[in-house]
Amino acid sequence: LHSFPTRRSSDLHIGPPPAGDEFEPHRSYDCIVIGAGIAGLVNALTLQNRGARVAVLEASVPGSGATGRSAGFVVPTFSAIRPAAVIRRYGERGERLVRAVAGSADVLFGLVRKYGIDCDGGQNGWFHPAHSIEALDRIDADAHVWRSFGATVEVLDAIETQERTGVNSYAGSLFVPAGGAVHPVKLLHGLISSARALGLHLFTGVSLYGDRKSVV
Repeated sequence: LHSFPTRRSSDLHIGPPPAGDEFEPHRSYDCIVIGAGIAGLVNALTLQNRGARVAVLEASVPGSGATGRSAGFVVPTFSAIRPAAVIRRYGERGERLVRAVAGSADVLFGLVRKYGIDCDGGQNGWFHPAHSIEALDRIDADAHVWRSFGATVEVLDAIETQERTGVNSYAGSLFVPAGGAVHPVKLLHGLISSARALGLHLFTGVSLYGDRKSVV
């Protein structure tokens, strides 16, 4: 999800955030997820689908961080760095990251469809416009990399971009059919509801401190 300073999504009237569960200090879990935003709940629900017992810990209330400030665009590409640069710098780890990003929108919208989550959005594609011929050349090179990792992408020229978007000032664009948009807070509430139906415990107002070996 891409975010930028704008009106908080959570300001829209969608009801109060989900309340936390009563903390049970002696209960054990297979996995603990820190943060009750979209990223945390997608991970929690994915782990539950694999049979894990999961708890989510949130310092404030669900949606109070980046999720509540998100514009809701679902973009399965990079916005500020090129995929080939990620692979050159990080090697195999970079390849895993590029592959995960390429499939990220399908994972998210797959959960939306599986659990019937009403989030005022749809998987209708994403345009990455090019403001110059040079930028379009970079987009074309990036498209080859994304395709090599299983992504479906189209490189559109200026005329095709204008026909699809109505904007006539771009040299072209990258179109990613898997992308789309959602209402981020409604999505989060739906993810929490779906995860709770599978036994998720959500604990709010929980502050953590410590290091990798110990968290208190």
